[in-house]
Amino acid sequence: MKKDMRYWTEEEQEYLQDNYGRFTMEHLRKNIGRSESAIKNKVVQMKLGRWYANLEGVTQNEFAEALNVHHQTITNWNQNYGLPVRTKRCRKSYFKIIMIDDFWKWAENHKNMIEWDKVEKHILGAEPDWAKHARDAAIIAKNKSIKKIPWTKDDDAKLLWMLKQHKFTYNEIASELQRTHGGVKRRIRDLGIKLRPVYRDNHKKYTQEEIDYIVAMYQEGHSFQTIAEKLNRSEAGIRGKLERIGFSFNNRVLSKKEMEEE
Repeated sequence: MKKDMRYWTEEEQEYLQDNYGRFTMEHLRKNIGRSESAIKNKVVQMKLGRWYANLEGVTQNEFAEALNVHHQTITNWNQNYGLPVRTKRCRKSYFKIIMIDDFWKWAENHKNMIEWDKVEKHILGAEPDWAKHARDAAIIAKNKSIKKIPWTKDDDAKLLWMLKQHKFTYNEIASELQRTHGGVKRRIRDLGIKLRPVYRDNHKKYTQEEIDYIVAMYQEGHSFQTIAEKLNRSEAGIRGKLERIGFSFNNRVLSKKEMEEE
């Protein structure tokens, strides 16, 4: 294909700057009279940024790509959890679009449905302050969950010794061995050990300060594991308390680790 060596006029550059992100690439190509590759190269030269960052709204497929989820996930969020999706007409075709402002308003109440560590910062334009906290919380949780250090003979010996003392809880054993609650539970099962950790006093009431802390941490996007560790409570207890005060987790996709611990 012959490379387009024509100089860009000031009018062409102004048009591209004003309309990049507002219209499809096909629309820009026809109106400027240049190839898609020429437009993309000029976008880089003019430092106009990612396509998504310049849009008031993105198509459903572009939105799914930006959030690193399947497009069916977006459909599910729309149908079951109220994610605003609009239908736009372009000549004879119709396509679904998510307006950026609509998304951020929706996402603030559905933080825990999104894997923020997989969402590139500012890929959808300027972000609200809470998004940073949600991303940081997701990164902390992911760093804990991806720890895949094999169990050693010393680890197994210490696990068995702690179980024989009949005084350590799951959290205490997990903390000592630098494992997760679910990891300890699986190792006990894999080794065929009949002993179990002691259970903490489930009748210990939550203080209002603890409840406020749990709600604030959860709304920032922190995992049950992180909250439980901070308060020296069980993950099941944290989840149960949130459910009892009105939180519903049908709209939260649990991690594989959390499902194994349920």
